[in-house]
Amino acid sequence: MGFGTFWGNSWNRFDAIITILSIVSVLITNLSNSNVAFLPVLRILRVVRIFRLIPRARGLRKLLHTLYWWVALAAQMCSLFTF
Repeated sequence: MGFGTFWGNSWNRFDAIITILSIVSVLITNLSNSNVAFLPVLRILRVVRIFRLIPRARGLRKLLHTLYWWVALAAQMCSLFTF
């Protein structure tokens, strides 16, 4: 994967920018005595990076749905054999 391919994806650009800004914010916090107001915003943006996992969650959702139906069926089978 070259730089052009990496930078072509908007999520990769977002990750790179947030990572660079986070490193800068850590340096500013550790090297300066003043309180910088934009640093909490950067922390919030780092949490937003989690949203990139949502499109991949379809498979997980399908797996959990199958597991739900399997547990319901297993409960019915257990009650059928118990009574």
